[in-house]
Amino acid sequence: MSTYAPMQQFAAAFRGQSGGAIMGGVICAMAAFAVLGVVISSVGLAPGTDPVSITLILCSYALPAVALLFWAGRKQGIEPGALFGPSPQVRMDAAIAARRVLASLGAIFALTILAIGLSGAIEPPDAAEAGRMRDAAPWLAALPFAAVAVLLQSGSEEVLFRGYLMPALRARSANPWVWLAGPAILFGMAHVPYAETWQDGAFLFIVTGLLGLALGDLTARTGSIGAAVGLHWAWNVWQFILFAEEGSPMSGYALFLQPTAPRADFGPLTLLAVALTILIPWLAIRLGLRR
Repeated sequence: MSTYAPMQQFAAAFRGQSGGAIMGGVICAMAAFAVLGVVISSVGLAPGTDPVSITLILCSYALPAVALLFWAGRKQGIEPGALFGPSPQVRMDAAIAARRVLASLGAIFALTILAIGLSGAIEPPDAAEAGRMRDAAPWLAALPFAAVAVLLQSGSEEVLFRGYLMPALRARSANPWVWLAGPAILFGMAHVPYAETWQDGAFLFIVTGLLGLALGDLTARTGSIGAAVGLHWAWNVWQFILFAEEGSPMSGYALFLQPTAPRADFGPLTLLAVALTILIPWLAIRLGLRR
């Protein structure tokens, strides 16, 4: 596809690499993730319901990325920058994407509240149903640390899925079902273990798989992970820093805490609503990059 021509250049560093070497890099990163999971559980950081524990958990995501960069450099002779793309473009695309995602999600939220208010279809909830808001002062004090921690977490995942796995597969196959859909499916599967029920797992798989497709599309169109990092970071900022369910894992940053929603309520309309929070920002980024 000519639309994805930049992906060919992005995959250049992986041409001639053996399948064993590529698999070794994936195993190296996955092993680092597994070790992190054990360490986080053993030292009592899970489930990240306070600012300190969630900061340490998110920052620890840098370890698998460092391990992967080390493997790629020492075992495959790939420069670290090859997994990111041209530095000026990465920074510019990430900034454009992050701004447009936050603006899009903010607009969606505002319009939703306005539509509900004007329609009068839903009665105002009582205090217990509406949830609560954390004190603004400590939340603002933690905000810079939260932004950096979320960037480390989302950036590290992008290095693995879009910076390493995707171009490695593109170097071996021209079929987008292999190099675009494949990493998106794996990205969705990687989030399933966080689910408590099979319904929750199915919902996470579909949503994060769709997010993975959007992230992969931006990477393929630009030839770098900049736009993908911007989208992933801003989307996670919305998930981690602004809204969360009361007492849920990784809710330590959230300003607004909502009552836990029964997973059985996640029907087609809920899935469509969440999908739109991915598709609309993705389209906004596409328009901003003009690629």
